[in-house]
Amino acid sequence: MTSYYMDRYFKNRIYYNIQSQSLIDNPDQRIVDDVNNFTNTALEFALALFNAAIDLISFSGILYGIYPPLFVVLIVYSLGGTAISVAFGKVTPMIFCHQLFPCSNFSLFIDCRNRLMTFYISQNVFCYV
Repeated sequence: MTSYYMDRYFKNRIYYNIQSQSLIDNPDQRIVDDVNNFTNTALEFALALFNAAIDLISFSGILYGIYPPLFVVLIVYSLGGTAISVAFGKVTPMIFCHQLFPCSNFSLFIDCRNRLMTFYISQNVFCYV
């Protein structure tokens, strides 16, 4: 994955345009860090799902064998809890962005935000960035 993004970075002299305009500090290092964060998060998520599936299968069989009505109640309870978690989880991307914000270059953020606002105003599109 890193080589794919680095190839795209070096294609058509994009690296030269980024460096000459001085918009981003160390873009190659940022690419590597982003790919590393993505792969780590994806692996953790996949392992958590696998672990949850194994636990669900093993404990469901045991619980159903002991007392079937309790098994049904717990399935309903877990589906309700999942629905609530999904509803409240919609704010997670914003929290993640706010955690990354102090790590980013503040002047770059202000510059990009001003350019986006200028673009939206010139297009008569009202969007809060």
